[in-house]
This record gives sequence, C-alpha cells and structure tokens, in this order.
Amino acid sequence: MRVYGNLQHIFGLYAYNGSMDTILYFYLDRNNSGKIQPCTLERIRQEHYILLRIGLSRTWIEKTKVAGALELLAQETEDSANGEIGEAGFFRRLRERRRLRELSRQRQAERELLGQRLRRVGELIYPMLEYPDESYCVYDENLKKTSFHRLWQQFCSFPEFHDYMQDTWAEPLLQYAEHSSYLVLGYAFCLPGFLWQRADRMKSLQWILPAKLYTEEIARFEEDMCQEFGLVIDMHIVQSTEEYRRVKLTSRFPVNVIDFSGEARLQAADLPTESIWLDMASMEEKRRRIEDRRCPMQYFSLKKQWNKL
Repeated sequence: MRVYGNLQHIFGLYAYNGSMDTILYFYLDRNNSGKIQPCTLERIRQEHYILLRIGLSRTWIEKTKVAGALELLAQETEDSANGEIGEAGFFRRLRERRRLRELSRQRQAERELLGQRLRRVGELIYPMLEYPDESYCVYDENLKKTSFHRLWQQFCSFPEFHDYMQDTWAEPLLQYAEHSSYLVLGYAFCLPGFLWQRADRMKSLQWILPAKLYTEEIARFEEDMCQEFGLVIDMHIVQSTEEYRRVKLTSRFPVNVIDFSGEARLQAADLPTESIWLDMASMEEKRRRIEDRRCPMQYFSLKKQWNKL
C-alpha cells in the first residue's frame, strides 16, 4: 500500500535543529497609553516556533507616523525635484528645492527623534529573541495602514514573513477541520498525507486545482483513494486565475475548505454557513470577505490566531 506523507507530515513531527523561528507580530494595543513604554511584549512558545506579540501604543504610533511621514514626504519631494527637465521643469525644481530647504531643519530634528523611537522599541525586543537570525516580522492589518511597517523594515534587519503556505506553518490549521465533507483549493506537499489520514471519515472530497499543478502523482493519488477507501475525488481542473475566480463553490453539506489557492476573490456565497474556512495564505482581504458575509462561516488563519492569542 502506498503511504502518502512521511511520518513527520502525517503526525506533525519536525526535526529539531537546535533553533526555532521567531515571529514578531506587531499590532496596535489600544490598552497601552504609551506613557510608560511604547509597546507591550508577550512571548509565547509554540510547539515549532516562538511568537513574540508586540502591542504598539496608538499614541506612540501617531507620533512616529508624523515623523515618518515627514521623512517619506521629503524623500518623495527630493525625487520629484530631481526628475523633471525643460524650462517648466527648471522653475518647478526651484520651487521644490525651496520647499526642501524649508523642510530640512525640521526634517533633521524629526529624523533624530524617529531614530530614537525605533531604537527604543528595538532595545525592548532584542533581549527577548533567542534566535535573532531566524526572526520574521508580521504586521496586523490596522498597523499596515500606518507607515510604521515601512519605517521599521528600514530600521531593522528582520525580513517580513511570507511562508504561510509552507507545510510547517500550514499543518497546525488543519486541526480545525471537523466536518466529513472537504473542499480543497490548490495544493501543498502536506495535503496528500493529511487527506489520506482522514479518508476513512470522509463523505465527500472536492478538489479545485490549477492545471499546472495537476501531476501524475496526484492522478495516482486519486486512484489510490478510490481503491483503498472507495472515495471518488470530485476533481475540477481550472486553466487560469480568471477561471478560478469564476468557479462557484457549492456544497450540499457543511464543508472544510482547505484553501491553498492564494486567491482573495473566490465565489463562496453558496457555501453553507456552518462551513469552516482554513485560509493557509492568511489573506486579510479574504478574511474580510468571508466574515462580512450576511451569514459568516468560521474562518481560521495563522494571522488571526496570532492576533487572538
């Protein structure tokens, strides 16, 4: 009998290499006035990574945003002042340069203040990092509306986290699949092992997959699922992103939607309210669309977990 997924992927075990990734989750902390510290810190050790929740004071953000906005504005003005040619461009450059001179004194003072503010946050964060070289930043949606994440990325050496759909990060969400009917969107390496493990409890399995991801291995997996469990996969192959977005997702019964599509706009209005959506890409736009439905279904993602912990 073919076995899908090695033991690590079936049972969620991972080799320990002496270090763990750290997620720096930045969000707006409405309960922090900022009078004592610019941020609150909460360190949570998970099974396979460390989560450091960093709640920034709204007052601190507003002051930092003003300084940062001035810095970004001055840079954009400087770029535009150097970019035009011709007679009209000459006089425009003169006006822009006068504006720059007027801003320069204030800009320098604000730049120093901005650096002090960002350094203060860094001084609070760095001592709590066990593995600084394996630390990644994630920003709450409300925080992304400010300029903080742009300024912080210029200040710190930690890259922004983008690996939501990698197996290590996707598998913990699969525990929330509690229905016997499944709707799978897209593909990930851990999927065959997970579906194989749950097959004897499945009543139905729909799978919508881009043609470029439909391989001989998946075709054999379809055959093996049918022979071993008598489960016929309702496979729907789509040729393009536009076709993906046009497909109406339907089901007679509540389903677990295991979403590796990375598409924000999907036709999900006809799915039963009791369905469960597991968004492996942690897309904020998709979360809003699902939770803003007249009858919203349950929605899970890593970002939502990190926000609520």
